[in-house]
Amino acid sequence: MDNVYDVIVCGAGPVGLFFAYQMIMQGHSVYICDQKEGPTTQSRAFFVSARSLEIFENKGIAHRLLREAYVLRGVQLFIEGCESASLESDDVGKTIFPQITSVPQSRTETILTSLIEEKTSIEWNTQLVSYTDNDQLVTATVTNGKETKTIQGKYIIGADGTHSTVRNSNPTWAYDGSSSETKFALADVVLSGRDLDKVKDKFNVFYHSEGMCLLIPINFDHHNKKNNLFRVIANKGPYEKRAATDDVTHGIDDTEHLSLEEVNGILKTRLETLDLVGSDPAWLTHFYINERKANGFKRGRAFLIGDAAHCHSPVGGQGMNLGLQDADNLAWKLSLVLKESTTNPELLLDSYTIEREPVAENVISQTGSATELAMSVSFFMAILRYFVSSSNFSVSKLKEYGMSSILQTSPLIGRSDPSLIEAGKFLPESTLLLKRCLAADGPEHILERKTVHQIVSNTGKHTALWVATRPASHDASRLTSKFWRKVQTDFGNSMRPLIVESTWNVLEYKLAGDIKRNIHELCEGDEKRMVIADKLESENFWVEYQPSNSSDSITHLVGLDASLEAAEAATDELPAALIIVRPDLYIAYSIFVKSEDDINMAFAFLHTYLK
Repeated sequence: MDNVYDVIVCGAGPVGLFFAYQMIMQGHSVYICDQKEGPTTQSRAFFVSARSLEIFENKGIAHRLLREAYVLRGVQLFIEGCESASLESDDVGKTIFPQITSVPQSRTETILTSLIEEKTSIEWNTQLVSYTDNDQLVTATVTNGKETKTIQGKYIIGADGTHSTVRNSNPTWAYDGSSSETKFALADVVLSGRDLDKVKDKFNVFYHSEGMCLLIPINFDHHNKKNNLFRVIANKGPYEKRAATDDVTHGIDDTEHLSLEEVNGILKTRLETLDLVGSDPAWLTHFYINERKANGFKRGRAFLIGDAAHCHSPVGGQGMNLGLQDADNLAWKLSLVLKESTTNPELLLDSYTIEREPVAENVISQTGSATELAMSVSFFMAILRYFVSSSNFSVSKLKEYGMSSILQTSPLIGRSDPSLIEAGKFLPESTLLLKRCLAADGPEHILERKTVHQIVSNTGKHTALWVATRPASHDASRLTSKFWRKVQTDFGNSMRPLIVESTWNVLEYKLAGDIKRNIHELCEGDEKRMVIADKLESENFWVEYQPSNSSDSITHLVGLDASLEAAEAATDELPAALIIVRPDLYIAYSIFVKSEDDINMAFAFLHTYLK
């Protein structure tokens, strides 16, 4: 298979770029193309959800997005011009990114493009014409308008939007759903007026009898040097769905001009008493909403991610974020298959659709209902909207958008012992842990501290998190070294152990003697291998020095603290907790460990797909 790419990615928007970046960083060859000239210059999708930022952090690039971000302090609701309710950013659940983060899509694409182009080229002005899949290889025909050529890859990814050529090239793929009759106005304009301070750092929702209007700050004196640039979105008529049709109309429609005068007319009417005027437009256009989903996200060696797989109302700002999470879910699985590090490739790849399709269905349903409620102009719905919005806004579904944190059904999600963190949940962030092994070649006064996310992020591997903390009156777990050795012998380089113990169980700030002896045996006495192994394993042993029942201790976050207290009261042997964490930071398995059989049970589950 000379000159065969590991993967062909069609589409270089945020989702396709992020997928390609992950595959490249895992060492895979990627061909990526897009019919655009380069990264978009428009703001387009600009909300980056808390979950997406956590995903970017897991890949070591969240800081690049945050450098370009404008942070909103919350959401506020106005009904007929009067402020009715608010949702502050600190109400958005447990995350280290509770804020509403705004990054223009132009910046997101530029960041990802620059990272990719450090490793390979992106074929701009190039689109997929067709492809064939012979069960062993994908052969794609692409053109840049001047020449047409054939590209071969082991897999092909459709990140090419609602009119996806990857999807449309396979007659078994449908894109069923509905289209709305409603036209929406979209404008990026500079706002001024005496009430600017009331809206400049919040996501603003205005309900009026004539329709809804959103005002969202994009940036202030940011790259374009335009102070007070806002996104304005307003429906032009009630939200109405067409009868089921195959005609996909989702997205931008430039066939009818939107004028600045029309935008200011909307602002004057729907903001009622607020004095705000738009000027200096950066973008004026219309768009339509569809609610659609492909019938499955995998066909043979072809996969769909992002808008190619699903589209929905922009309420909640989840379009791009849903696609980024698709890309994150698929990338590590496809990487394991390409590296031949899986015992069951089809199970692993089929799990992509199994895990992501219910999430897409839920977002389509929630955003569709929210849009229909928000944009109805009927008397009954207006009254319902008033009471639902004003009374429940502070605890609304806006809290949950982007933070859906559990995989309901998947062959890659195993058991959870009662009171332990539930398999399928996203690994929560912890307080700082102290590295057990002090570097002999570093400054002696340096003590390294990291959170659990900082320790496990950006490895591309599963992590076997072993939490063996316990009260000071108890000895260290007798099973720790046996657990460590079993990770090495069962999984080798496919999984890393991460061992967390209590301060009082760490008698020396270096590798324990039994671990050193195990390294000596596994390295067969080879001094060079032992030095390397010692250095590598020193990264896997950490100390919890905070009280185990504190809200952000790793002991509490995985659910071990209550069981330690119960076992101590009953004078039982204290358990350890074994938490299997996937490369995407979702929990695959959680079990209390009191014997080697418990470790074997967890690893037997992992062997269903991981070598």
